[in-house]
Amino acid sequence: MAEVVMAKVRFAEKLRALKSSFSRKSGKAGVGKLSGKKRRSVSFRRPGRVLVFETTGARLYGAIARCGLVSGLSLSAPVVSTEVDPVRAVEEVLARLRESTGKKRLPRNAILVTPSAAGEILPLPVDPDRVKLQKQMGEMVRWELEELFVRQEDIWSLGGLLVDGGFITPGARREVESAGGGNAADFEHLLGGEELDSVLALQDQLTGGDGELKTGWVFQAEEAGTGSFNWLVAGIGREVCSLWVDAFRHNGLDLRWIYPQLGCAAPLVNSPFEKWMLADLRREQVGLIQGLDGKLHSTAILINSSGMIDPEQLAESIGKSLHHDTTALFLSGPEDVVASLTGRLEQEFGRRNTGVFPLPAGSAENPEVPVYIVNSMRGAASHHLRLCSESLLVRLQAREDRPPLYKNRAVYPWLGMVVLASGLGGFDYYMKAETAKNEWALELASIEYEKKIELAKQAQQLASEGRKLVRELEAREQELEEVEHLRYILDNIVTYRQELIPGILEAIGNSVSRSVVIDVLEENRDRNAFLLKGWALKDTEAQLFSTQLAANLHPWNYRIANVEMVRGTGRMDYEGYVFEIWLKKIDDEEGGK
Repeated sequence: MAEVVMAKVRFAEKLRALKSSFSRKSGKAGVGKLSGKKRRSVSFRRPGRVLVFETTGARLYGAIARCGLVSGLSLSAPVVSTEVDPVRAVEEVLARLRESTGKKRLPRNAILVTPSAAGEILPLPVDPDRVKLQKQMGEMVRWELEELFVRQEDIWSLGGLLVDGGFITPGARREVESAGGGNAADFEHLLGGEELDSVLALQDQLTGGDGELKTGWVFQAEEAGTGSFNWLVAGIGREVCSLWVDAFRHNGLDLRWIYPQLGCAAPLVNSPFEKWMLADLRREQVGLIQGLDGKLHSTAILINSSGMIDPEQLAESIGKSLHHDTTALFLSGPEDVVASLTGRLEQEFGRRNTGVFPLPAGSAENPEVPVYIVNSMRGAASHHLRLCSESLLVRLQAREDRPPLYKNRAVYPWLGMVVLASGLGGFDYYMKAETAKNEWALELASIEYEKKIELAKQAQQLASEGRKLVRELEAREQELEEVEHLRYILDNIVTYRQELIPGILEAIGNSVSRSVVIDVLEENRDRNAFLLKGWALKDTEAQLFSTQLAANLHPWNYRIANVEMVRGTGRMDYEGYVFEIWLKKIDDEEGGK
């Protein structure tokens, strides 16, 4: 059965690739009428960048996600920090991102994927077209999620955090917990006291709080015939949320949204079938997400014992959640775990025409970052940048939007006092400034009067000296005009004619053929034209000479102004055509140089 399903997958992918090579008139991808020209459908999207972080407890991963106007999602090489303190962990991730990308300026907006946030699908009597007020909807979701979060805190066991931080091995953890241990005293012999204290402090931060939740929700589908509607809801403890918001703010970042870790890879499911399931395999828990007709149909969360996945329990839970005609089961998790479970699950569900496949993913580009971490980071980035359906994931607003000051009535009395104090202070300052201004103006007037008296005396002395200098200047200008006239004659007449006359003769020589004889070249008195007399054997030879001469004269800023040609005898006593050509200088208005 698995081979049949794989064949269907390959066929559907080929069909999708074929359809994408054509376009309909509507601009959407599909098979349309072919014309003489190929038409290509280009979809545009809003470009954007965001920092994507994912925490597993004692580790923090980070990468830069971006999408262009036409290009799809791209993720930089992810980096990891093993700092236990959130502030130092964010700082280390940012430093490594700057080092790996070579960019000092990174995006300021960030999103976080964390197992501290959890969600599930709930049937609620809330019509999405008539959704209740935000506060009322939040209270309803918070009430429904209380039981889930009681179980969710079990994932933050001390042994799991020590394994995640790399302080102990998974085998050492199982050995301690199988012996009935799990407290700090049971792990003291495996690591130093300072490291144990830091992990205990982290555990207190992740499990502490008063139980108040921040919530989020997204509509899925209406339950037929029940009057209820399926909502994908999620929540996170307010203190844990504030912990991460403060850590990001301390490093100059704005944490905008928080995503539950389980199921965050759902946007990457590229199934040609309408019904699929994603098994998100993590160390402490497993998430089962059922997709149906482009929406999420059901979710389930399994808690692993001592960080080990129980194949029997997993197969049983999948069998309960799996829709009867689901054709694809995708596995996202550690590569060794996925490889060991694939064959077993194929035997279990192959007879139901359900194929079992590892979730397709690219290389993590960093051996320290598992591929399934990259999957969930890419999924959250795709959702945040609006590259997938909004209903595939639910996110929680990390920080509350501050209300504008004009809506905060508690500020009104203080605002009135500030306005009154500002008015009094401004009036007092104005009066003092005007008084000082008048005193300073009087002092300036006295100084100005004394200066004017002194300047009047100096002006009389300078006037007499100026008249003398004017006379000397006029004499110098007269001498300068004479010198300039002589320089002009030298530069613009003598030098110019030294180049012009040979140039005109060269142009005539380059234009003469064997059937043309030049008799006379004269220059008029104004020195702006030449008269060229000659003889040609044929009239066509004379015309050809005239045309060639016009082209050769153009670099010298001359043109042919008039051509007169009559039949006659030349100086060689041959019958032909006598011609006279006026070569005139091109004026600036005529387009000359």
